[in-house]
Amino acid sequence: MSKIIRQAIDAFLKRYPIATGEVVGVAVSGGADSLCLALALADVGRNNGFSVHAVTVDHQLRAESADEALYVGRVMQQAGILHDILVWKGDKPHSRIEEQAREKRYELMISWCQKKGISRLFTAHHAGDQVETFWARLARGSGVDGLSAMSEVRQQSGIQICRPFLSVSKQDLKQALLQRDISWVEDSMNADTSYERVRWRQRQPTLSDMGLSEAVVVRTAKRLKRARVALDFYADRFYAALVDVLPEGFVVIHRASFEALPDEIQIRVIQRALLQIGGDKQISLDALERCVLSQSSKETLGGCLILRSKENVFVTREAGRMSLPTKIQPFQITEWDHFWVLSACPVQVQSGIPMGDSNLPYAVRCAVPSVSADDKVKVYFCRPSEKELEKMKSLDYKKGTIYPVYIWMKECEEGKK
Repeated sequence: MSKIIRQAIDAFLKRYPIATGEVVGVAVSGGADSLCLALALADVGRNNGFSVHAVTVDHQLRAESADEALYVGRVMQQAGILHDILVWKGDKPHSRIEEQAREKRYELMISWCQKKGISRLFTAHHAGDQVETFWARLARGSGVDGLSAMSEVRQQSGIQICRPFLSVSKQDLKQALLQRDISWVEDSMNADTSYERVRWRQRQPTLSDMGLSEAVVVRTAKRLKRARVALDFYADRFYAALVDVLPEGFVVIHRASFEALPDEIQIRVIQRALLQIGGDKQISLDALERCVLSQSSKETLGGCLILRSKENVFVTREAGRMSLPTKIQPFQITEWDHFWVLSACPVQVQSGIPMGDSNLPYAVRCAVPSVSADDKVKVYFCRPSEKELEKMKSLDYKKGTIYPVYIWMKECEEGKK
C-alpha cells in the first residue's frame, strides 16, 4: 500500500474509528479508485480487527458490465474479500441516465447494507470527483453549501456513507494498483461527453493551466466547508434559542430578532423551519433567497406558508396541501400529514381549528390539526408517555369517560413532549 493511500485511510479512521469485529461495506465498480479502496481498506482491517465486504452494482447499461462485475469478484476472491453483485433489473431510463443510475445504485447498496447488518458503506470518491462536483455546482450558481462539495461522511437511510479518498488524486490511486500489478476496468461511459462530469474532466487541464488546478479547487472546497460549518453553527444557535416549534405543527420566529440577522443566517433559519414543517429537502437557494430578501407579508415555499405579522414570522403547512380528513381507529398510531395520531376512541383527524379557539392568524389556524368528535374527547399535542399509554389501554367506552387523543409531529418526535 502506498504511503499516500495509507495516510488517507489512517487519517479517516482516526476521525471515524471502526470497532473491532465490525464488517464494513465497500462499493467496488472495477475502476482503479474503488479497487484500490477495497484492497487498502482490507489490508488495514486485517491489522485492526475489522473486515470488508465488497459489493458491485451491475447497472446493465453496457454490454460489458456483467463481465466487469465478475472480474471484480475474482480480484476480491484473490484478496480474501467477500463480494456480492447486485443487478439493476427492469427498464432503464432514456434521460438523466447518470443521475438515475446513481440513485438506483445507492438504493440497491443501502438495501444490501441493511440486509447484511452493515452500518457503514465506503465509496472511493476522490479529489477528481470533488473538483468535478465543484465546477458543476458553480455552473449552477451554488452558494457556500454546494461549493463546499462532498463531505467525508454522510447519512442515508441509517447507513453511514464514508469517503476517505476525497483529497487523493486519481493518479495516486492508479499508481497504487500498478505497484500491486492489478489491472482495472475503464468504463467507456467515462469518455462519453454527453455526461456533464466527463465534460468538466476534459476541461480540467485548461483550467489547471490558468491556475485552477485540482489541488487548488480541493483546497477551496475545504475552506468553503469551514465557512459552511460556521454558518450552520450560528443558524443552529439562533434556531434553538429564538425559534419556537409549536407541537401543533408550526414555527414562530420573533420578527425583529430574525430580521436583524445577516441574510445568510436568515436563509438558513428559514430553510430549517421549512424542512421541519414541510419536509421538502429540495428547495433551491434561489427560492430561499427570494423568500428572505423580499420580506413579503405572505408567500408559499416548500409546501409551507410563510406569514409575517407585525411581531412574528410564522411558518406553517399550506392548509390546501394538508392530508384529507382521516378516520383514526383506537390504539393504532396513524400517520397523518406531518403528524402521528393516537386515539383512545374512533375519531376523524382533519386540518383547521374553530375560529374562536385561538388568537393565531387565520392561515395558521387553518393548518392546525383538529379532531371531529364530541366533548368526550380531549386532544393533547404531545407524545404519550408509557404511563399514559397504559392508562389509555384500560379505558372502555363508558358513559362520562373522557377519551384522550394524542397528536405529535413526525419531524420533531424527540424532546417535543
